[in-house]
Amino acid sequence: MSEENIILHSSNCTLTWDFVRHQASTWRLQGIDNVFDVFSFSNYVFYIGEEGVFGVEQPPFQPTERDCIPLPSPDVNTLTPFLFLPHQRKHVNIKRTSGPDSCNPHFRDYQTSLIYEIIETEESNGDPYGPEPVIKTIYRYHFHFNSSNPAKSSLDLIEASTVCRPQTEQPPETPHILHLHPYQHFNGRLGAIWAEEAEDEEYAEWSTTSIFFSLSSRFDPASAKLAFSGSEGSSTVVPDPRDLQLVRFWDKPDPVEEDSDTEEYEDPLNALTCEFCPHTGRVAVLWENANVGVTQVTLYDFLA
Repeated sequence: MSEENIILHSSNCTLTWDFVRHQASTWRLQGIDNVFDVFSFSNYVFYIGEEGVFGVEQPPFQPTERDCIPLPSPDVNTLTPFLFLPHQRKHVNIKRTSGPDSCNPHFRDYQTSLIYEIIETEESNGDPYGPEPVIKTIYRYHFHFNSSNPAKSSLDLIEASTVCRPQTEQPPETPHILHLHPYQHFNGRLGAIWAEEAEDEEYAEWSTTSIFFSLSSRFDPASAKLAFSGSEGSSTVVPDPRDLQLVRFWDKPDPVEEDSDTEEYEDPLNALTCEFCPHTGRVAVLWENANVGVTQVTLYDFLA
């Protein structure tokens, strides 16, 4: 989403809506099985898929007369990508992609490029009711848009990170989930908040047990292109994974002991939303009580 446009993609249908000028463009996408994210440059729309980035030229806008845009009808344009930029490795067990600067050019350090990440997990055990697979590796890609010749745009793998979670007192067999919340892009780095949930087998409930912060290495397009590109400008080297350290800044308090035989049990809290502000160095956490609902917002200050 930008200051003027919204881009939505669902069920092979794409909508670009200019809500300022009251016009929209819709089409059906052909040739891509799984789309993880979508972004735009100029009048071109790009899709992040399992194999790489696909691009189409957006059809002309058509005027709209209301604030509710209907889904594309069967007679809208069907577009096949004119551009395909493959990922430099075959990704498996993709959890999702992430990229806060994917649509709004004001969030980009460079007006013709962006960074996105592909998050891989360990192989699932196949149990649909079991815990989510553990996040294993994060791959960062740099997409550069060639405005004079969009077909000559480029895609480079610039960094691979192995998630290093601090040691915990939780038994290793305790089911747990590690959630990556939306990150922020600032000064060439990516700052992210991670929330870990674990199952309390005694009460058969899940709750947040720890919250972590991570900060990626600094990205410089010139040095990345030089380090990971071949002689003709096409990337040929896949960087070895670096360790992405997670720094714990909150832990679930221990139960309050009333006497030697009993403990006071409180309803578990879950970190529903975590937002990091790179300009103030603060994290806001919206907490939810499993039985009551939203209860409070807590502010954590890393610069205090």
